[in-house]
Amino acid sequence: NKYAYGYSNYSFPFAPYLFNGRILSDEPKRGDVAVFRVTEDDNKDYIKRVVGLPGDKIQFINGSVIVNGKPSFVAVKGAYGDDTIDTETVGARIVTEKIDSKLFDTLDVFQAPYDNTIEFTVPKDHFFFAGDNRDNSQDSRFMAGPVGFVHRDKLIGRAEFIFFSIRNGSFIEFWKWPTNIRFERFFLSIQ
Repeated sequence: NKYAYGYSNYSFPFAPYLFNGRILSDEPKRGDVAVFRVTEDDNKDYIKRVVGLPGDKIQFINGSVIVNGKPSFVAVKGAYGDDTIDTETVGARIVTEKIDSKLFDTLDVFQAPYDNTIEFTVPKDHFFFAGDNRDNSQDSRFMAGPVGFVHRDKLIGRAEFIFFSIRNGSFIEFWKWPTNIRFERFFLSIQ
Protein backbone atom coordinates (compact mmCIF):
# COMPACT_ATOMS: atom_id res chain seq x y z
CA ASN A 1 0.00 0.00 0.00
CA LYS A 2 2.20 2.75 -1.33
CA TYR A 3 0.24 5.61 0.20
CA ALA A 4 -0.60 4.10 3.62
CA TYR A 5 1.63 6.64 5.37
CA GLY A 6 0.74 9.65 3.23
CA TYR A 7 2.80 11.24 0.48
CA SER A 8 6.40 12.39 0.25
CA ASN A 9 8.75 12.83 -2.67
CA TYR A 10 9.53 9.10 -2.36
CA SER A 11 5.89 8.15 -2.96
CA PHE A 12 6.18 8.90 -6.66
CA PRO A 13 8.14 7.09 -9.39
CA PHE A 14 11.73 8.34 -9.69
CA ALA A 15 11.30 10.38 -6.46
CA PRO A 16 10.96 13.84 -8.05
CA TYR A 17 11.49 16.74 -5.69
CA LEU A 18 8.01 18.26 -5.51
CA PHE A 19 7.67 19.47 -1.91
CA ASN A 20 9.18 19.22 1.59
CA GLY A 21 7.98 16.75 4.21
CA ARG A 22 4.83 14.60 4.05
CA ILE A 23 1.21 15.44 3.30
CA LEU A 24 -1.89 13.55 4.40
CA SER A 25 0.48 11.58 6.62
CA ASP A 26 -0.35 8.68 8.86
CA GLU A 27 2.25 7.06 11.09
CA PRO A 28 3.25 3.40 10.83
CA LYS A 29 2.41 1.12 13.73
CA ARG A 30 4.84 -1.12 15.58
CA GLY A 31 4.92 -4.44 13.76
CA ASP A 32 4.12 -3.02 10.29
CA VAL A 33 6.35 -4.18 7.46
CA ALA A 34 7.29 -1.04 5.56
CA VAL A 35 9.21 -0.01 2.46
CA PHE A 36 11.55 2.96 2.83
CA ARG A 37 14.58 4.68 1.35
CA VAL A 38 17.90 4.86 3.14
CA THR A 39 20.00 7.98 3.50
CA GLU A 40 23.17 6.35 2.20
CA ASP A 41 21.67 5.40 -1.19
CA ASP A 42 18.67 7.50 -2.12
CA ASN A 43 17.75 5.14 -4.97
CA LYS A 44 17.55 1.91 -2.96
CA ASP A 45 14.36 0.62 -1.35
CA TYR A 46 14.55 -1.43 1.84
CA ILE A 47 11.78 -3.50 3.39
CA LYS A 48 11.85 -4.19 7.14
CA ARG A 49 9.61 -4.38 10.18
CA VAL A 50 8.88 -1.24 12.22
CA VAL A 51 9.83 -2.06 15.82
CA GLY A 52 10.31 1.43 17.23
CA LEU A 53 8.32 4.66 17.00
CA PRO A 54 9.56 8.15 17.94
CA GLY A 55 10.47 8.22 21.64
CA ASP A 56 10.59 4.41 22.03
CA LYS A 57 13.46 2.70 23.79
CA ILE A 58 14.70 -0.31 21.78
CA GLN A 59 17.23 -2.95 22.76
CA PHE A 60 18.12 -6.43 21.50
CA ILE A 61 18.87 -9.15 24.03
CA ASN A 62 19.81 -12.62 22.77
CA GLY A 63 18.44 -11.69 19.33
CA SER A 64 14.98 -10.67 20.54
CA VAL A 65 13.78 -7.09 20.49
CA ILE A 66 12.80 -5.34 23.73
CA VAL A 67 10.41 -2.41 23.16
CA ASN A 68 10.07 0.03 26.05
CA GLY A 69 11.15 -2.69 28.48
CA LYS A 70 8.72 -5.33 27.12
CA PRO A 71 10.30 -8.45 25.55
CA SER A 72 8.86 -9.52 22.21
CA PHE A 73 9.78 -13.22 22.50
CA VAL A 74 6.78 -15.56 22.56
CA ALA A 75 8.05 -19.04 21.65
CA VAL A 76 10.36 -21.08 19.46
CA LYS A 77 8.12 -22.38 16.68
CA GLY A 78 10.50 -24.87 15.08
CA ALA A 79 13.33 -25.05 12.58
CA TYR A 80 13.49 -23.45 9.15
CA GLY A 81 13.65 -26.08 6.41
CA ASP A 82 13.60 -24.31 3.03
CA ASP A 83 17.08 -24.98 1.60
CA THR A 84 16.24 -23.45 -1.78
CA ILE A 85 16.79 -19.87 -0.62
CA ASP A 86 19.88 -19.79 1.55
CA THR A 87 21.58 -22.91 2.84
CA GLU A 88 22.86 -20.95 5.86
CA THR A 89 19.30 -20.64 7.20
CA VAL A 90 18.45 -24.36 7.05
CA GLY A 91 17.80 -25.50 10.61
CA ALA A 92 17.62 -21.93 11.95
CA ARG A 93 15.21 -21.42 14.81
CA ILE A 94 11.87 -19.88 13.86
CA VAL A 95 10.97 -17.58 16.72
CA THR A 96 7.49 -16.13 17.18
CA GLU A 97 7.52 -12.58 18.51
CA LYS A 98 4.79 -10.16 19.50
CA ILE A 99 4.99 -6.37 19.43
CA ASP A 100 1.82 -4.67 20.64
CA SER A 101 -0.90 -6.94 19.16
CA LYS A 102 1.13 -8.04 16.10
CA LEU A 103 2.42 -11.65 16.03
CA PHE A 104 5.15 -12.53 13.51
CA ASP A 105 7.98 -15.00 12.94
CA THR A 106 11.69 -14.22 12.83
CA LEU A 107 14.73 -16.37 12.04
CA ASP A 108 17.55 -16.88 14.52
CA VAL A 109 20.35 -18.30 12.37
CA PHE A 110 23.35 -18.05 14.70
CA GLN A 111 24.70 -16.21 17.75
CA ALA A 112 26.10 -12.88 16.64
CA PRO A 113 27.58 -9.89 18.47
CA TYR A 114 24.65 -7.69 17.36
CA ASP A 115 22.15 -10.07 19.03
CA ASN A 116 22.85 -7.93 22.11
CA THR A 117 22.83 -4.14 21.75
CA ILE A 118 22.83 -0.97 23.75
CA GLU A 119 19.46 0.66 24.38
CA PHE A 120 18.50 3.00 21.52
CA THR A 121 16.11 5.93 21.94
CA VAL A 122 14.28 6.65 18.69
CA PRO A 123 14.49 10.37 17.85
CA LYS A 124 11.52 12.56 16.94
CA ASP A 125 10.22 11.98 13.37
CA HIS A 126 12.26 8.74 13.04
CA PHE A 127 11.58 5.00 13.19
CA PHE A 128 13.60 1.94 14.16
CA PHE A 129 13.49 -1.00 11.73
CA ALA A 130 14.57 -4.65 12.12
CA GLY A 131 14.67 -7.47 9.60
CA ASP A 132 12.79 -10.69 10.28
CA ASN A 133 15.91 -12.65 9.26
CA ARG A 134 17.76 -10.92 12.09
CA ASP A 135 21.24 -12.38 11.63
CA ASN A 136 21.27 -11.51 7.91
CA SER A 137 19.74 -8.05 8.03
CA GLN A 138 21.11 -4.55 7.55
CA ASP A 139 18.78 -2.69 9.88
CA SER A 140 18.60 0.07 12.47
CA ARG A 141 20.88 -1.77 14.92
CA PHE A 142 23.81 -0.69 12.76
CA MET A 143 23.90 3.09 13.17
CA ALA A 144 27.01 3.36 10.99
CA GLY A 145 25.36 1.28 8.24
CA PRO A 146 22.95 2.31 5.50
CA VAL A 147 19.76 2.19 7.62
CA GLY A 148 20.17 3.62 11.14
CA PHE A 149 17.14 5.59 12.29
CA VAL A 150 14.81 6.20 9.33
CA HIS A 151 13.25 9.65 8.96
CA ARG A 152 9.49 9.71 8.35
CA ASP A 153 9.99 11.45 4.98
CA LYS A 154 11.84 8.35 3.71
CA LEU A 155 8.79 6.08 4.19
CA ILE A 156 7.32 4.78 0.93
CA GLY A 157 4.49 2.52 2.07
CA ARG A 158 3.28 -0.54 3.96
CA ALA A 159 3.93 -4.02 2.55
CA GLU A 160 0.70 -6.01 2.59
CA PHE A 161 1.26 -9.06 0.37
CA ILE A 162 3.92 -10.87 -1.64
CA PHE A 163 3.54 -10.09 -5.31
CA PHE A 164 6.37 -12.18 -6.80
CA SER A 165 8.88 -14.64 -5.35
CA ILE A 166 11.85 -16.55 -6.77
CA ARG A 167 14.19 -19.06 -5.13
CA ASN A 168 17.59 -18.06 -6.49
CA GLY A 169 19.03 -15.30 -8.60
CA SER A 170 17.80 -11.86 -9.36
CA PHE A 171 14.37 -10.66 -10.48
CA ILE A 172 15.92 -9.41 -13.73
CA GLU A 173 17.27 -12.90 -14.57
CA PHE A 174 13.96 -13.82 -16.19
CA TRP A 175 15.47 -16.84 -17.97
CA LYS A 176 15.76 -18.53 -14.54
CA TRP A 177 12.11 -17.94 -13.67
CA PRO A 178 10.71 -21.25 -15.00
CA THR A 179 12.64 -23.28 -12.40
CA ASN A 180 12.83 -20.66 -9.64
CA ILE A 181 9.38 -19.09 -9.35
CA ARG A 182 7.70 -19.88 -6.02
CA PHE A 183 4.03 -19.80 -7.06
CA GLU A 184 2.96 -20.98 -3.61
CA ARG A 185 4.03 -17.58 -2.17
CA PHE A 186 2.20 -15.35 -4.68
CA PHE A 187 -0.28 -13.00 -2.98
CA LEU A 188 0.39 -14.32 0.52
CA SER A 189 -0.49 -11.77 3.16
CA ILE A 190 2.46 -10.25 5.03
CA GLN A 191 1.98 -10.56 8.77
